[in-house]
Amino acid sequence: MNARTMFATFFLSLLLVNTTMAQKPYETTIDFKRMKRPAVCMQVYASAEAADKALYEELAKEGLPSRNLGDFREYANVTFSKFGKENITIYTAVRKADKNYPNTSFVYILVSNSSGVFIKSDTDPQMVQQVKNYLENYHIAAKRVDADLQIERQIDLITKGDKYLFNLNRDSLDLEKKRKDIEIKINENKNNLQMQRTEIKRQEQILDNLRRKREEMD
Repeated sequence: MNARTMFATFFLSLLLVNTTMAQKPYETTIDFKRMKRPAVCMQVYASAEAADKALYEELAKEGLPSRNLGDFREYANVTFSKFGKENITIYTAVRKADKNYPNTSFVYILVSNSSGVFIKSDTDPQMVQQVKNYLENYHIAAKRVDADLQIERQIDLITKGDKYLFNLNRDSLDLEKKRKDIEIKINENKNNLQMQRTEIKRQEQILDNLRRKREEMD
């Protein structure tokens, strides 16, 4: 079993476990355009990056055009069959959970009707329930994307590790070659030292002989 298969199996097992742990969507409010707006929220066991990517991809599959609006994403004047037949504007946002829960995030969906009024259960309970139903199904996609991203990051780490290992092996071979070259030079130097010592002794002997001969001339 290769590394990719092992990590895929591991993270998909986490997906199956955490799927049963997902909390139910609930109504809340969120600050939007300097006001608290009604929204449907769901806590998902996925990073904010994965949750946002999954939601964007799921809505893109439905052919809904979007644009970024600060830290929100806007789907202006669309008809989305899963939210009914009305012309609406959808806003989505993803927030990180507490820093103690790095792989948990909160997904918000806000919907305003054709009159620009944001829906809530008091005014449109049917659409609020449709949004909740959508989020309950969506969280599985979020977990899949989260698992894919974690696998990609882990593979990237392994790839970088393999590259670093390759460089270390290459450096090791280079250093080994240099070590051998140095050892050869050290041995050559030792031989040269010994030869030079012998040569100096020989030259000194010649000098002594010359001096002796010179003294004999006096």
